[in-house]
Amino acid sequence: MKPSKFTIELDIDGSKYLYNSLSNAYAKIDEDHYETYLKIKNNDTDYDEKMSIDLYNGGFVINDNEDEIGYMNFFEKVMRYGSSSLGLTIAPTLQCNFRCKYCYEVHENSFMSEDVQKLLIEFVTN
Repeated sequence: MKPSKFTIELDIDGSKYLYNSLSNAYAKIDEDHYETYLKIKNNDTDYDEKMSIDLYNGGFVINDNEDEIGYMNFFEKVMRYGSSSLGLTIAPTLQCNFRCKYCYEVHENSFMSEDVQKLLIEFVTN
């Protein structure tokens, strides 16, 4: 096991806390868990297995073969290119009220038709 690259150790008023920004886990830990965490961090293989499982479940330590950066890259691609969410930019009119002097756009007095509005609502509903 090894500590997660996203784990932050905190000492607040004499109490030990761990926070993992990847799993968003936050825990006040006792001395036994903290000792186990330090042993894992220092590559000491003589640590309490039960304590290490607790730390693993919180995301504070990970298996040696896990690639957190690869996971983050994969997750970023899924979020960016996945189809689990829909983002729309709806322009009910192309009019612009800034009227910048350098603008080359033709400002037409047009609006989204009611038919297009209905189709858009139907699309989003589906």
